[in-house]
Amino acid sequence: MASYKRNNYKYVAGHYQRDKIVKIENLSAPANQKTEKPIPTHDVYSQKTNGVNVSSVTNSALGSLAASTAINGAKRIFAPNSLPATKGDVEKLKREINELKTLLKSKNQSWMF
Repeated sequence: MASYKRNNYKYVAGHYQRDKIVKIENLSAPANQKTEKPIPTHDVYSQKTNGVNVSSVTNSALGSLAASTAINGAKRIFAPNSLPATKGDVEKLKREINELKTLLKSKNQSWMF
């Protein structure tokens, strides 16, 4: 409220409005300060983007898919051991371990006699 009083705002139908509008356009910036473009308001952005651009979203998704496919393909070719194990790989290891166990058991039993 103090800011509204200090800056000469008055209450008009649900909001505060300035009594006098000061034109700053004619004032020049000091020589040591850079002039910057004003920051656009939300209305400028909402007018430019009325909806989602489906083609750009599709292109982005396809580009991401192509990149991940290329990376996975390169890993399969150049570093196949760096890929995560699949269910088939785990089952294959289980079978090999069980075969080694049976071989070791048969060797141990043959040495006992």
